[in-house]
Amino acid sequence: MLLAGTGALLAVPRAVPVVDIPEPAVRPEKIAASLRADATLAREVATKADRGELDHDVRAMGDAVRAFGRAEAEGDEAAIERAHRRLAELAHTAIARSPEAVLGLRAYQTRAFLREMHGFAESGEASAELGELAGSFARSVVAVGWYDADERRLLMDDGVLAALYKKRWNEITGLAGSAFALSLDEERAVLGFLIARPAIAAPALGAGAGPEAERAAVLQREVLANQKRLEKIRELSRIDPAFPGAIAEGVVQYRLGRFEAAAMAFERHLSANPDGPWTLRARNYLKASLEAR
Repeated sequence: MLLAGTGALLAVPRAVPVVDIPEPAVRPEKIAASLRADATLAREVATKADRGELDHDVRAMGDAVRAFGRAEAEGDEAAIERAHRRLAELAHTAIARSPEAVLGLRAYQTRAFLREMHGFAESGEASAELGELAGSFARSVVAVGWYDADERRLLMDDGVLAALYKKRWNEITGLAGSAFALSLDEERAVLGFLIARPAIAAPALGAGAGPEAERAAVLQREVLANQKRLEKIRELSRIDPAFPGAIAEGVVQYRLGRFEAAAMAFERHLSANPDGPWTLRARNYLKASLEAR
């Protein structure tokens, strides 16, 4: 049931194509600062390692991250489980001794990951080092269309790449807390990328698939992509009050043909924000949604 004030809202606006999903307000200078901070920590860890001063537990944890990556790259489920248990144990020991050193280890491996991903982009081949650091990540990047093989380039920048790796690193080690949390701008960068380019693999079609089957597969992939977008929009809305999540959700609901849900999302934004930079767009999108029902 639409809100009682709908009629008043439609007095001025005009229906326009419901196409643009708002982007999060990523501050590039904040992303650059995070990359510089990681680079500094990484150099400190490298210096300690060269001098033989790196804590034994931290070094063992770094080896365990690589063992997990190797097992994942090889697709060995039993080895993955063993490596994950071992990594969790070592992470617990290392963090108890020195959270700062563990944070440095993450920065060091993040920088190594970026270097290996640059090499992957140029060659199209994942090195053994990349497999140890990130498991099957390179294969996944290809599968979901985040790598342009013709132009030999990745579709995400270093800020997104680094943040994705840190999220993965936190997940496989089981480490959490404010010291390991991504900054708001890193979260914005990652989620903004995942909203724009959801991680959906291209459909596998048989050799004899005709045009109709191909069209159906494309449509199915787009539906799945928009469902993924909704998940990430809601995730971003929970952590970023500045993001106009209701408008973003309304656009995706409209794309899915859920015009009633789209209208309700635009009304939700207008109810909370009767004035503001997104007001006119929300009104126009609301009108389009109502007319499309």
